[in-house]
Amino acid sequence: MVIKIIFATLLLIFVSETFAQRTSKSELDNKIHKIEVMINQRLKREKAMLDRYLQTKKGRMPKVSKGLQRSYYYLGAFYGQLYGLFPSGEESQEDFKNYTRSKYYLEGAALYEYEIDNVESMLEKLESTRSQRTKLISTRKWRGILQYMSYQELALLKDAAGEEKLYSPQRGMCAGVQWAYGNTFSEWTIDGCVYVASGNVSATNSARYSQDGVNSLGVLLKPTYWRLLSEGEAAIGFGVPVLIRSMDYTNPNTAKVEPRRPVPFGLSVDGRWKVGEKTHLISSMAIMDGSLLWSLGLARDF
Repeated sequence: MVIKIIFATLLLIFVSETFAQRTSKSELDNKIHKIEVMINQRLKREKAMLDRYLQTKKGRMPKVSKGLQRSYYYLGAFYGQLYGLFPSGEESQEDFKNYTRSKYYLEGAALYEYEIDNVESMLEKLESTRSQRTKLISTRKWRGILQYMSYQELALLKDAAGEEKLYSPQRGMCAGVQWAYGNTFSEWTIDGCVYVASGNVSATNSARYSQDGVNSLGVLLKPTYWRLLSEGEAAIGFGVPVLIRSMDYTNPNTAKVEPRRPVPFGLSVDGRWKVGEKTHLISSMAIMDGSLLWSLGLARDF
């Protein structure tokens, strides 16, 4: 009993000096180390019983001294200061360790309602800090994408009778990758997708020009800005799709068929919905060179 009273007195003096002024990271580390050493020397058995209970939360809650309750309270406060005042900026393993240990020790003190108002306030601040910090941290990731696409290819027929617009509905599959950079509020993505499609083409007067099975091979590139909704469960995006492709038009003897624009581009409205832990349903609708492009498919995080 005398040893515990001495220990509690030393701890009280020790932490009073700590809270008297803002300490540096090294000073906080040193204070934590000293408390942990004192616990290990004087309250090791009590700590072992409490730790076993905290791990399972089964059985009767062990009776522990005020000294251990006070130690858990200050360890939780000190680890919380390390987490709140000295972040790495990227939620590193050290940040996560400080967060989990602060929460662990504070919850241990809360079991015995030790300084319960302060403990609840610190736990609330700890969770709020982590939530806000996690939302603001930008991350990079890659996704694989596979989608069905339909595009109204616009071409020009030029012959002695003049010039006529030709529309060739191209339908096919597009497979590629997506690079993403963002946080839980917004995201930038760049798609690179190789597609193969085919369709028929005909002039208003089919006798003037007609061709079945016009094939196209190309790459769809699209930078997109996304606004994330429902904590990332859905998103709406606005993109700039660009097509780099080749068409196998057959030129009649007396005419010439060529794409209206060598590299068509436009504006798109995109949607994304999370349908699995790493899988997203994606859709897009764009106006490109006066015609419509739409797609529907899946994206999966690597």
